[in-house]
Amino acid sequence: MASGASKETLLTEAQRQYVEEQKTIADIALGLGVSRRTLTRWKIAGDWDNKRSEFMQNKATLHSSLYKLATIAVDELTRGMENHDWDTQQVFAVKSLIQALEPSRRYETEEATTVSRQKLSPEELVAQVNQILGVR
Repeated sequence: MASGASKETLLTEAQRQYVEEQKTIADIALGLGVSRRTLTRWKIAGDWDNKRSEFMQNKATLHSSLYKLATIAVDELTRGMENHDWDTQQVFAVKSLIQALEPSRRYETEEATTVSRQKLSPEELVAQVNQILGVR
């Protein structure tokens, strides 16, 4: 294990990198100086694969929610403009929602590309196949 960092600190950082940054066990091992075997044990014990899936689903849900909210706001603003009943706060709100959509979409696209290009270790491949098949 890497010197100077506590086990808990390394475990927390390893989980964050695996779940949020979609890094492989091999990349995390290199970066943190923790063996792949130890990381694999932590991953299984901490149910990192499910946490990773939930994290990605939440990101997709956030983007979808932002899109729906922006659509509603644009519709409201359009109706207000047709009736000559709108204000600058509505315009600002729509502008802010639309600006939030692009970084969210770009991040999701980059993450999907990164994940699809990552080389999986045999353990990760087996875990993903088991997850897809619903095997525990």
